Amino acid sequence: MTRRFALLGLVAVLLLATGCNAARVFIASPGDYGEYRRVRVAKTIDKKLAAAWYYLQHRPKGRYAARLRAYFDRAEPIYFKVRRRSMAGLNAYLQALPNGPHAEQALGLLIANRAEQRRGGYDARRVKALSARLDIEKQNRAEAAALANWWTRALLDPHAWKGPLSAAPAALLVRYRLALPRPECVADEPIAGQTQCSKAIRRRFTLHSPQGSVRRSIRLQIELVLDDDWTLVWVQLSGPKLLRRTHEARRQKLAQDDESARQEALNRFAADLVRDLFADGRLCNGGQDAAGVLTMSCDGGLKLVVQAGNAGADDEIWITGSPSATDSGKQGAGDDDDDDDADEDAADEAADDEPD
Repeated sequence: MTRRFALLGLVAVLLLATGCNAARVFIASPGDYGEYRRVRVAKTIDKKLAAAWYYLQHRPKGRYAARLRAYFDRAEPIYFKVRRRSMAGLNAYLQALPNGPHAEQALGLLIANRAEQRRGGYDARRVKALSARLDIEKQNRAEAAALANWWTRALLDPHAWKGPLSAAPAALLVRYRLALPRPECVADEPIAGQTQCSKAIRRRFTLHSPQGSVRRSIRLQIELVLDDDWTLVWVQLSGPKLLRRTHEARRQKLAQDDESARQEALNRFAADLVRDLFADGRLCNGGQDAAGVLTMSCDGGLKLVVQAGNAGADDEIWITGSPSATDSGKQGAGDDDDDDDADEDAADEAADDEPD
């Protein structure tokens, strides 16, 4: 009995010597202190708050509950305020405190942010698609604007007239013979011993105005007449409103369908052609007569005639090696009234001018 009282007295002395913290260690259970220690040794705020929340959820009446509650209530709102600024932060909060005080709000913000990202991705795709469409429209306008000019310059090259067509410059041969649609040739046309080859090219483009978008189209008919040696005799390039459509595509603006617009288109085509021929190292001299027909003499003895059609007639560009060839070519070309497709082409042209 005396030994028992002595042992109890020693325990009391040790408790008094070590202070109250040590006394708590002895009073708290090993599991309670172990979970509290997880909070103390945590190296990040995420892990510290997660451990504190776990303790408060599983040991609401534990020895350290009051101390951890005070810490958690002070730290958690600040933690959420920082983490809510980004998707990664919201994910970190929900990983640390999946059922924490702000878990529902964090989840709502995360869902809203993801929805916004999806909308942003959709908008980005729409912008990309619109940009691609505008790029295509720009390219189509550029091709339409250059169509008649390119073929006129290519067929005004003296090298194309010095021998068989097969010996013409490669760029001309590739576009004429190989690019679709292929030319169609008829022997003994327009006169015996000659061959007439026809090739039709079409380019569509879009113009934008305050009233909306308008689809346009340039149709270029290329007629080559060759002698029995397959050497060029004369060339005709033609198409409905060819010069005006070229002018519209170049300046990206609708043109009025009147005489002044017709003359402006002819003048602009002539100026651009002379400028580009000069850049190619070739010259043409001449001008317009009283009827507005442009006639020019060019390098290599070639003659160029450009006429804007009146009363619905096609615009025409003629190239010949001599004046006599021009006259015979015009006689053999025939009247437009003989074209079986005239009505169909007119309907096609009207459909092309309808606004989108």
